[in-house]
Amino acid sequence: MAQKVGLYSILKFYAQKSGSSYINTQQFLDFLTKYAVKHAPNHPEWEEWTKGVKAKFTSELSKLLEQNKCQNLSGDKKGMISLPYYYIDMIQDAYQKWSTKTEELFPSEGSLSLKVPGTELVIIQVEQEFIDYLRDPPEEDDMAVYRLQFTEARYGSILATADLLPNRLLEVAVLKISLYLNNQSDKDYIEHKLRIQFQGKEGYLKEIINRIVKEPLQSINTIKEGGDSSNIFWLHFCSLIRIDMKKKADLLTRELAVVQAVHLVEQYYAFYKAKAVKNREREFALKALDSNFETQPFIFTMGDILNFTNNQDIPLLGQYSEDDLQQYLNKKTSESTGESVSEILLLRGMGGEQWFVKKTKLLNVCARLLTEVRPQIKKNLLKRWLKLLKDFQREPAMDNDTDFEKLLSRSLKEVSPQLAAILGDSRLLLVYMETESSQEKIPETARFFINGKLIPMTSLLLVKRKDVLAEINIDLPFYYSVPLLFRIAAYFHGLKRKKVKPPVKQRKTERVGKQSEDLKTVLKAAEEKLVPEGSSIEATLESLKKRWGKLLDPTSQKNLIEDVNSLVRDRLRKLTRVRNIKITPEMLDQMAEEIAGNEVLARLHETEALQQYIKLYMIDQLLPVALRRDYRR
Repeated sequence: MAQKVGLYSILKFYAQKSGSSYINTQQFLDFLTKYAVKHAPNHPEWEEWTKGVKAKFTSELSKLLEQNKCQNLSGDKKGMISLPYYYIDMIQDAYQKWSTKTEELFPSEGSLSLKVPGTELVIIQVEQEFIDYLRDPPEEDDMAVYRLQFTEARYGSILATADLLPNRLLEVAVLKISLYLNNQSDKDYIEHKLRIQFQGKEGYLKEIINRIVKEPLQSINTIKEGGDSSNIFWLHFCSLIRIDMKKKADLLTRELAVVQAVHLVEQYYAFYKAKAVKNREREFALKALDSNFETQPFIFTMGDILNFTNNQDIPLLGQYSEDDLQQYLNKKTSESTGESVSEILLLRGMGGEQWFVKKTKLLNVCARLLTEVRPQIKKNLLKRWLKLLKDFQREPAMDNDTDFEKLLSRSLKEVSPQLAAILGDSRLLLVYMETESSQEKIPETARFFINGKLIPMTSLLLVKRKDVLAEINIDLPFYYSVPLLFRIAAYFHGLKRKKVKPPVKQRKTERVGKQSEDLKTVLKAAEEKLVPEGSSIEATLESLKKRWGKLLDPTSQKNLIEDVNSLVRDRLRKLTRVRNIKITPEMLDQMAEEIAGNEVLARLHETEALQQYIKLYMIDQLLPVALRRDYRR
């Protein structure tokens, strides 16, 4: 059965004969009919194009149009079609058919008889711009044709396509150099000239030249690896060829071919060497990142991690990218099998805060934080109960161990959200069990579990209900510790409070009402300035996020936004604890400016959008407070 001739191959053949990617439909049909009739007797595959040519052409063309291999033209070019991949196909075919003859040059417009339109041509100066292209190639350039132009006009130029530039062009260049060195006289000359640079290593020089001749593809791999030993040869070899060829007034075709190849190889090995150096720097930085997790305080926020440095106080971010960092954290926090915990734990607080801690340091962090918070929790408890008892009041936690446990848990969340997050995480037990089953001995300060259950808060915080009450009673008159006398005193104190309560309540209501009204006025005025007419706080916050929260990785973006929100909430919590404070527009501006000036956030672009977001987020958080005050009034 005769092989069919596809329409696209015929169109390419016709375009090549006419030297243009634009084809007049009627002229092409006339050509196709005559050509098929002429060749069908000796070539049966053309038989199908001798009858019903127009109908078959129309049917086949519709498929090519769908595949974007052809385009119908309009306007003054009506009745014509174009082949958008014509030049690309021509160039790629040329590389595919490239023979191993050393005298052949790289494909060019002259050798392919092409005149590529300026709109489809991208010119790259080999010595100045090619390495930049390799570092950062355009994302969408599959339709572009590249002309690689040499500084010396007599070296000509090279045509290539985007998919040829990363690898194929380097392969062709090394093959040309391999064929050049395969000529014994050229090989001997190169060995002789490079002996000075390889003095004492003549055997290695001979070996590397032989490898290029016999295993050129292996030589390409050594270039891509960016190793110092092979690059020393390429550095001196390329320099020698360039200098020698520059001295010659006239170049043979084979000499011109090798000098083109040498210029390209120089750019490639410079690119891969820089890439190898960058990769080594990145690997060292990631090792330093890992080491930072082994240093005090062992538990870190995302802001802390972004500010990690090496042992010379040079920031690690920059030696690796934000994407590298995110991939590292994703890998380290998600790698777990069965009952084995990931190497780094991501802990989350009640307010959305996040902390990272290495598994091996979790028990140490927990023990240290417990040591730090115990005095503060006891101090807060003494202050709370002393105030209640002086006012002849009691709470269930004073008389009941279960309620006392709950009070300690609430107090812990306020004093140390980090420790509360650790103790509330089920992975703490898994880490504890892993450590217990290993050769490591768990110190007494880190023994938090008995029979798989977390010991009570009273034991963790080393505080007992009766001891706290006993310590308070020392500073109170004796009748506070005698139940009967306490009840009598409380009764008379209650009568006294009832007499003075109405005017106090009235004054407090008036004050709270005025503060509530003032706060609402300030917030509403600030909201009107920041929220466009017809929009809402929520929509405006989302719009501002997109302006200042620009990160490649969505997870990084989400974490960054949550860190900002946490900073705002922390500031507001401290602010609202201050009694009788009056919030003003100037105060909101100052707070937004201070938060945005954070060491990490100051690196972000769109500072104005960030400050607007912070101010509007504060308003969003404070409005419910103002409304609650109003409601209570």
